[in-house]
Amino acid sequence: PRDHVKELCHVCSRELGEESRGRCVSCARGFHLPWSVNLEDRNCGRVIFNKETAGLVLVCNQCIQEFGLGQ
Repeated sequence: PRDHVKELCHVCSRELGEESRGRCVSCARGFHLPWSVNLEDRNCGRVIFNKETAGLVLVCNQCIQEFGLGQ
């Protein structure tokens, strides 16, 4: 059997958990984003409202800083 490759958060370089991961709409890389208020985990991004699509999108902190997204 193939070993499961662990994905790392590109913001903080720590391993991503199954219940606390998001994929950035801008760079498409994984980052920590807890899906429950009961999860105590890093928060390396956030959910923002996208005016163009009139929907919610996930954006990592690196793209927020680099491109001014979510401002």
